[in-house]
Amino acid sequence: MLAELGRGTDLTFVGLAHSSRVKAYYTDFDTGVVAIEAAFREFCTDVRLVKHGHLNRKMNRIFTAFKSLLLFRPYDYVYLQSALFQKQIDTVLAENQFDVIHVDSIGLWQFLNSKDLSAKLILNHHNIESAMLARRAENADAPLSFYLKWQAHQLASIEREACKRAALNIVCSELDASRLRELHSVDNVEVVPNGVDLAYFTRSQPYAPLSKHLLFVGGLDWYPNRDAATFIATKLWPLLKKAMPDITCSIVGRGTITALDELAASDPNFKAPGFADDIRPVFESATIFVCPIRDGGGTKLKVLDAMAMGVPLVAHPVACEGINVEDGQTVRFAESAEDFCSAIVQLLEQPEVLSRMSSDERELIEKNFSYESIGAEIRRMYQ
Repeated sequence: MLAELGRGTDLTFVGLAHSSRVKAYYTDFDTGVVAIEAAFREFCTDVRLVKHGHLNRKMNRIFTAFKSLLLFRPYDYVYLQSALFQKQIDTVLAENQFDVIHVDSIGLWQFLNSKDLSAKLILNHHNIESAMLARRAENADAPLSFYLKWQAHQLASIEREACKRAALNIVCSELDASRLRELHSVDNVEVVPNGVDLAYFTRSQPYAPLSKHLLFVGGLDWYPNRDAATFIATKLWPLLKKAMPDITCSIVGRGTITALDELAASDPNFKAPGFADDIRPVFESATIFVCPIRDGGGTKLKVLDAMAMGVPLVAHPVACEGINVEDGQTVRFAESAEDFCSAIVQLLEQPEVLSRMSSDERELIEKNFSYESIGAEIRRMYQ
């Protein structure tokens, strides 16, 4: 997307280089930061990355959660706090007269909310975070549910102030636009869907349903992905094995959870290989992409990528929010483990339906989610 936005404009990028996220792709943190800066300079006239986070990821989550309580600030605000990052923001603001400032999440709003700026402020909402926390609280047990409700309340207050101050709020689905307008009584909301690099996510060979291989992709450090992976391993997999003993499944992504490790160790048909450097061969190996994500807002990039690769989709309706799929045409919806099992077994017995779904999914992505069309729409909004 930076490549599209950089056409005919001067882009300054200031970002946090999270230790855990950089190390997911690079063995050495410093080497990774240098490589990322070099990649961004292909599209940006100025790139400033600030190194952030050095604690063990689990310990960092616990520390941040307690600090959030002590400071009466949302978790994301505390997690992203950085004096060095604030200094870089202050420096680039002093050195430049920006026409537009794009704030890429509500958690980063804290670095600009006290500034008197003449630039047009654009606030991007990957999800409506307060609504997502409230929904997660409904599915959690005490005392976590109380903590999440408090977090949702704290974040909603910040969202309300930020949304009204921003010249424009960008969301990635009509559903999130409705949520934002309803929650915070704002009208300055535009929808820009998440996009797919269609040149990259293209099959090397046509889809052919020759196996019974299921796939789920997602980093297990994000709770909706953990919940979905646990659902597959503990609730769905026993039903599938009973219905089709020769079925296979892979859950691919950085991180791990006990349920996956135990199942992969005991069942050769179930794999949890971790992070994949190139996800395209992983998609091409799959007959069906299974996505039982039941929380989170926005549009799920993993779903868009799977559809771009023409992998037939069986998903929870929440996983497809913001994507104009049609049940029975470009997706099979399911909610319970029994529903997922039934849909998967039926599709595996209908290869002609799987082949049609594959081509219909790719066509839908080409028409609605290319980076070129989305980049042009964002440039229009910036003007």
